[in-house]
Amino acid sequence: MKAVTFLFLICFSFTRQVTANDPIQVADHQYCESHQDINKALQNCDPFSWMYHRTYQPNPGEPEYACVYANVTKLNGTGKYMFMQGWTQADNKTIEVPLFVTTEKTPGYTGQEDNAMRVTLRT
Repeated sequence: MKAVTFLFLICFSFTRQVTANDPIQVADHQYCESHQDINKALQNCDPFSWMYHRTYQPNPGEPEYACVYANVTKLNGTGKYMFMQGWTQADNKTIEVPLFVTTEKTPGYTGQEDNAMRVTLRT
């Protein structure tokens, strides 16, 4: 019984030490704000991006789509973009779908620039 009580006290002690009470995230620190600008990230010098770790399997039993990429185009207006996203099917046919992006700030974010984006199939 003493051993069980001792183990309980050790576990309780560790739990109290690792419990996080404040929902502070790494990106909340003011020195990270300059790296939170989604518009700056989307307007880099190479608008074509391969997504190595992304595949599609639209229906159970169908093969995954591979070679997923996105080509980013800036549209008129602040924070407006189009991603021409494409992938290759098992029959080696390439499919492209336009995705429309509007940048925004996440709830509670206090930085000056947008730090997130909303993606839709329509403008």
